[in-house]
Amino acid sequence: MGKKKGGQQQQQPKPAPVEEPQAPPPSEAPAAPVEEPQPAAPVVSVEEQSQQKDVESLSLEEAREEIRALRKQLADRDAAAKAGPDNEGMVKLQERLQQLRNEQREADAAKDAAWRQLKSVVNKISELAQAPASTPAAS
Repeated sequence: MGKKKGGQQQQQPKPAPVEEPQAPPPSEAPAAPVEEPQPAAPVVSVEEQSQQKDVESLSLEEAREEIRALRKQLADRDAAAKAGPDNEGMVKLQERLQQLRNEQREADAAKDAAWRQLKSVVNKISELAQAPASTPAAS
């Protein structure tokens, strides 16, 4: 500030010097390269974007085609498995099952016929038991 009487100056404390980081001289370049900040997304022209979309759609089409091919392989494999030796055994089992069903129908029909015949015999016996004796009983 100002001078005091007697010619003495009042000393004010000096602020600490602020050191700003400075780049080292070219001869003292650091061993690791300094990475500069990269832009978030590179600038791509409309034409390049179109080409990228074509590549992506082409990749998508290739993936779809691969899926179709794999599905076809699975279907062919399943069809081959059905037409293989197991299928022959299955056909024999189905034929045997059909034969057993036919035999069961015949057995059911025979059972019904026997039941009707038994009923008629029982009815005939009942009628004979209830009928008055027309002939004198020999004693």
